[in-house]
Amino acid sequence: SWDTDIAMTANADKTVWTATITVPEGSSGFKLRRGGSWVPQVGSVGGVATLRLTEGQADPGNFMLDPGTYTITLTLDAAGDALTSVTVEITPAA
Repeated sequence: SWDTDIAMTANADKTVWTATITVPEGSSGFKLRRGGSWVPQVGSVGGVATLRLTEGQADPGNFMLDPGTYTITLTLDAAGDALTSVTVEITPAA
């Protein structure tokens, strides 16, 4: 549901963010976004984490997972204050 936001927890330098999510049966997937805005956002294109930095860029698809509980780890790469790339790791929660 697009009505549900889950806060992620950052490391000390705010380059790695984590959250545990539960994917219900029938889920339409999820995306990662900052501050309730859709720019920037991270979605999936062909199974690859894709960063959307501006409204002019194509909207990436959703991350799709089977029902279950997962740990999401988002790693940010930046040049100064500019976000340049991201890595998303999704693992079943212990």
